[in-house]
Amino acid sequence: MGDQGTPYREYGRDTIVDYKYIRYKQSLAEHPNFYFGPLGLILYGAASLTDALMPNGNRGYVVDHETISTWYGTQDNPDGSIFYNYGERIPSNWTNRVTPYDLAEAVPEILYMFTKHPVLVGRKTGPGTFNLVDWQAIKEGKITSAVGKESIRLIYQIAITFPTTGLLNGLITPVVGVTNFVIGLLGVEMQNLGCPKPLF
Repeated sequence: MGDQGTPYREYGRDTIVDYKYIRYKQSLAEHPNFYFGPLGLILYGAASLTDALMPNGNRGYVVDHETISTWYGTQDNPDGSIFYNYGERIPSNWTNRVTPYDLAEAVPEILYMFTKHPVLVGRKTGPGTFNLVDWQAIKEGKITSAVGKESIRLIYQIAITFPTTGLLNGLITPVVGVTNFVIGLLGVEMQNLGCPKPLF
């Protein structure tokens, strides 16, 4: 595996973003019911965890090969390719970051990753047709404000208030108690931004 503290680009932010863009184009081309809605932006936040939360404090918080491959359960083949070994786990002697990963850090990461390869937000409705989303700061399938309060408001609205249905409702929508706790932590800041509180 890689040397201690040596950055390993295959797990880095830009490589993840490039991969997500490839998958977007592949899905758009191959799936007749392809949908990339506002909640898709939150996936960029989840992707940022590789850089933000997984690096080891005992290795200088660098995205190094040994640490990240242990999290993901991957190993190297002799030819340099990587295979999944079903052994993902917390690395030995791992220490987490000192400060929490909060909205102030997550929002710029989400916007950085999305704007590196901006894609349309919407739904494929047939061959050659694509219905664009108009919601909050998303106009005609595009994010209209990449920086500042509007972007923070957009991510907040998606993460906390965007309606989901069916199975996704149980997976994504926070329970009332957890949501009220989060609003208690974020309420003052979000009120200053003019964001409405979610209704339950």
